Amino acid sequence: MLNPLNAYRFLCYTFSMDQPFVSIIVPAYNAEATMDGCIKSLLAQSYPRDRYEVLVVDNGSSDRTPDIIKSHPVRFFRETRIKSSYAARNAALPYAEGEILAFTDSDCVAEPDWLTEGVKSFTDEKVGCAAGGIKSPPASNYIEVYLGRKDFLSQRESYKFFDFLPFAQTANAFYRKMVLDRIGNFKSSWKSGGDADLCWRMQLETDYKLDFNDNAVVLHNHRATLDELYRQFRTHGEGQAYLYKAYSAHLKRYTFKQPIYILLRLFGSVLSCIGATDPALRDMHPLAREKRLNNILFAARTLGRIRGGIKNGIFFV
Repeated sequence: MLNPLNAYRFLCYTFSMDQPFVSIIVPAYNAEATMDGCIKSLLAQSYPRDRYEVLVVDNGSSDRTPDIIKSHPVRFFRETRIKSSYAARNAALPYAEGEILAFTDSDCVAEPDWLTEGVKSFTDEKVGCAAGGIKSPPASNYIEVYLGRKDFLSQRESYKFFDFLPFAQTANAFYRKMVLDRIGNFKSSWKSGGDADLCWRMQLETDYKLDFNDNAVVLHNHRATLDELYRQFRTHGEGQAYLYKAYSAHLKRYTFKQPIYILLRLFGSVLSCIGATDPALRDMHPLAREKRLNNILFAARTLGRIRGGIKNGIFFV
């Protein structure tokens, strides 16, 4: 006769294998506008509540972000030595108890089945990382419309800048903890590009593979102003320069395939910005206005990327 205690242990083991314990890690910096909604979505997952934990790391905020975090039943940490989302994530890693690590950002809202769907990727023992789907909430202005049309948040498109290996953006990424135990953590000093670096290291140094899981979805807010867009792409330019320096032996192209075309288009876009005042735009035909706005946003993106690259010693477009 089967021992009841052994049967119970077997069922618990089987259950835990189907629903591994997950540690959700979220870095936060001056995120008072979005932090509450982010945490509430993480605490409302369909995944069993006793099978996951939420760790939120404040990266030296000067607003109400720490107070908002503390008002929720999550684990609170601080990283004030290094201003970097990767340093913040690393600060939580030694305390994470999950066999699966789930990463998202403070300006994201996870759909209720995010965790339930995300862990399904790891039924394949060869999967070391899963890139979840990143969608945009309803647009509130033309910048958000523009970025949505460009598929700016697409996990499947983001890696094509370097025409190298795919990677998971940390706005929605799942990792086996043993992968980081083997290859190391994020590059703490990097402000951007650390998600690609971690995923590339996994693929180059281990036999684990990346899985695209479009069913594990978070909603990610786009930048809403021209200044925010420029600063975001300036940061991306810094990260892309880091990556080029670290992986130059693997990268066949020096960023875009047609740099002269991009520079000429940038020059034309900058010229089109002249006289683009609000009254002038309002008086334009809708199609002409859309073209002018697209040129302005293209210029902001490209100039930001160039500025970020130059900061790290590399000029590219």
